[in-house]
Amino acid sequence: MPDHICIVAINLRSQDDRYARYQQDSAIKKIHFLSQLIQRLCAELTLKAPQSMWIVGWREYGVTGANTRTITSAEKAAFKQVMLKLTQRYRQLTIIAGTVASIKSFKNYLCKKRLRQIREFYASSAWISQLENNSEVGCEYEQHLKQVLSFQKMQLARINVLRNTAYVFQHQQIYRHDKCAPFAENIDLDNQIIPFTIWQPAKDKNRSAVFNLTHPISGKPVSIGVEICREHVFGVLKSMDADIDLHFLLSASMHIKTRMLAAPWTVHLDKYYSTKLVKNLNQPSNFMVDIHETHPLKRSQPILRGPIKILVPFEHRIICALNETITNLSDQPYKLTLKLIALRDEIIRIFAQERENIQWICQDLLQVMAETQNKINDFPQSYLKFFLFPKKPSVPTNMLDNLKHMVQVEAAQHPHRLDVYQTKLSPLKRKTVETEDPPAKRQKRLA
Repeated sequence: MPDHICIVAINLRSQDDRYARYQQDSAIKKIHFLSQLIQRLCAELTLKAPQSMWIVGWREYGVTGANTRTITSAEKAAFKQVMLKLTQRYRQLTIIAGTVASIKSFKNYLCKKRLRQIREFYASSAWISQLENNSEVGCEYEQHLKQVLSFQKMQLARINVLRNTAYVFQHQQIYRHDKCAPFAENIDLDNQIIPFTIWQPAKDKNRSAVFNLTHPISGKPVSIGVEICREHVFGVLKSMDADIDLHFLLSASMHIKTRMLAAPWTVHLDKYYSTKLVKNLNQPSNFMVDIHETHPLKRSQPILRGPIKILVPFEHRIICALNETITNLSDQPYKLTLKLIALRDEIIRIFAQERENIQWICQDLLQVMAETQNKINDFPQSYLKFFLFPKKPSVPTNMLDNLKHMVQVEAAQHPHRLDVYQTKLSPLKRKTVETEDPPAKRQKRLA
């Protein structure tokens, strides 16, 4: 039987009840808060998963200063010391400690020397710039480099150097990966540029995103890979072509790109989006993995929830597409939001029973969502046209019944669109949708 890995996601999401208060706390307060939480989690895991490797992790920028994205060198040292003590105390514990944006000042001749070194770091990471130029995601790397060059010309007496680093702790070891694909790294929480501050890309020794850990029960090697937000767009981890057991994506606003999955298991921890565990069916796994979550910034939440549902890549893509459409519909005159949420849940349930249909269902639904962006007010037409697949008999009956019910309700609320709904449903040749004549319907409501 494969060895077991139990992952716990600490959700620090911006929409949670106590997030504003958490953001105002100092870095030292946040470190103490997380330390206390991890100790409570370990006590719970001792009972629920005594023979497992425990991996506790959180998102990018999980530990910050008070109302600022950055922390000082002293705060970073305290952060590392506290996390290391925890993994020394609990031998089954590994911590994927999100990322911290640390800032360090340099003055006078050290300032000039550091600027020269940083320019060399940019040169050694020029491949990111090439990837940006060949894509449509913007040239963030070049913008940050231009700032370094302008600071050199200005001959400043003082500069701040910022690094965005993911730390991994196990036993007595500390591993680190510095971010190499920037996105607004020198912009603070108030959307203002941090004065006299430049971002430093990863140096050679801190560029590796693959860490070789040990399963604390069996002693088997466990290889994990860490990507920080925008690195995932360029497939930084996948390009390393390493044999990885677990792929962690730590982000502040990023969707999983299914073509960039680099391991049998991918864990996504984000500031805005829900925690996800995606299983790549095309890659065999050496471990059994499940994921639980905790919401410490929400009121009246249990210490541990889960395990949460494991998704396969097609399911993940379709759920993201539906979520995006639901968001876009929130202010539209035709209030389909609640019906779409119910339908999304129904799709997830059907996927669990009919996995052989995932591929073509996903393909057609992604077409729906692409068209919906251009015809948002015509959503019911586009939705029914692609989603009901009149030429494909393998559509589950309960999915069709759910959709027909949704159409009936919409037709009753908007009689002038009745002809559209009837036209789209007629090719199905299944149970006829019974509707009343629009004038009779209105009279009945008035009565």
